[in-house]
Amino acid sequence: MPNSADIRLSESSNSSADVSAVAIKTPAFWSDKPELWFAQLESQFALGNISVDSIKFHYVIAALNSDDLTCVSDLVLNPPQTDSYNSLKTRLIA
Repeated sequence: MPNSADIRLSESSNSSADVSAVAIKTPAFWSDKPELWFAQLESQFALGNISVDSIKFHYVIAALNSDDLTCVSDLVLNPPQTDSYNSLKTRLIA
């Protein structure tokens, strides 16, 4: 028969498995090497189990400085209903 500590550990393990995403620390955007920056960011998304388009979009927005933000202001102010992350990524890499 399991003791109460074993039961608590089991319950704790089960609730941890329900977490679908974790916060990541995004470095400031590298306007001189955007493809490399996105490669690093997408690795962090994979490690953090982040796959929702809008969450990825907002992580990128949060990493941009004012100059880069100005270049994509139309997407920031009126995000596409679908594929907003890839739209933003394509624009920043271009």
